[in-house]
Amino acid sequence: MRQLAWLPAVAAAFLAGVWVGAGLDDAAAPESPAGADALAVRPAAAPADGERSGAARAGHVGDWDARLARLDALVRGGDRAAAETLRAALLDEVLTLARAGSADLARRRLEGYLAGNPHDADAHLLDADLRQMRGDTVSAVDPLLALLGFADAAPVVDEARRRLDLLLNVRESQLAARGDLAGLIRLLERVSRGDPGYDGHRLRLARWQLRAGRVDAAAATLAETGTAGVDPAAREDLAVAVALARDGLPLERRPGADGGTAALHVRATAAGRALRLLVDTGATTTVISRERAADLGSMATGRVVPVRTAGGRVEAEIHVLRQVEIGPLRLDALEVLVLDRALPSGVDGLLGMDVLGRLPNQGLGGAAGS
Repeated sequence: MRQLAWLPAVAAAFLAGVWVGAGLDDAAAPESPAGADALAVRPAAAPADGERSGAARAGHVGDWDARLARLDALVRGGDRAAAETLRAALLDEVLTLARAGSADLARRRLEGYLAGNPHDADAHLLDADLRQMRGDTVSAVDPLLALLGFADAAPVVDEARRRLDLLLNVRESQLAARGDLAGLIRLLERVSRGDPGYDGHRLRLARWQLRAGRVDAAAATLAETGTAGVDPAAREDLAVAVALARDGLPLERRPGADGGTAALHVRATAAGRALRLLVDTGATTTVISRERAADLGSMATGRVVPVRTAGGRVEAEIHVLRQVEIGPLRLDALEVLVLDRALPSGVDGLLGMDVLGRLPNQGLGGAAGS
């Protein structure tokens, strides 16, 4: 049976984060293309001779049941044209009732329709719309997940996922603003189970699990996340964040310059060559010595900035280091300050907050002994 699409105004309302019921009355309705999976909006067929509009027939439950039975008979008899005409009129009547303020009656009639037509994609899309019109954004995901459970036509699947993604964006913003990360995680877990073929849900779930401090759960979810609907770069960034949250940076605790105070050093590489950096949370920008900058083939930017050091104010050049790796953290390019003055003994530079500030909880986990 040909699919009936529903209303471009739905997407606009989703993007606004609210349902704009009034916009439905002004939605355009181009003709639907031929084909079993057409999703273009088209006007509902006019009622047959002698039939009244959906609004006029609102109280006639028996008549509704009779027309559902008539639709079933038409489908069984193979009269596709008549079945499609009646089907369009029934769904249009449900929408008309909802617009007129009879939301409960519209819901009951749509439930009755879906009981006999459980694989009607447009009816599931309409169900999601009606739930949002009632302000029930939580359960509005259910008909979309039900649709994704049986649909295999790409246009239908894409439309359901588009609406589901917009709905999740709204709900995600609401729950995050309230600080209800547990509720948000439960929602994303349900959606991931309901639409297992789409990895974008799992990536979103792993991101919120990490933000909630559930690092092991985030790692497990990420391990199950494939490529469907996933930006590979975003997945890699999240994998790095999970690894940093779980393991921290590859730190070593060494005696400080006074021989007693412990100092944290971190092992790094730049362009494949080893570096030892002193962790300095008081440094705004990472610093390396001029000798090591030349050795690593750093690129001068031509910019110079004043820097305050223990010995006074000096001028420092800004260079770019390529392919910097610090544990699981990968940086294609890192701007650093190059100093001529001697740095603390045994280090090639200082690791500043420009890098440390990117790490979950500053990523300062598990320092090893000297």
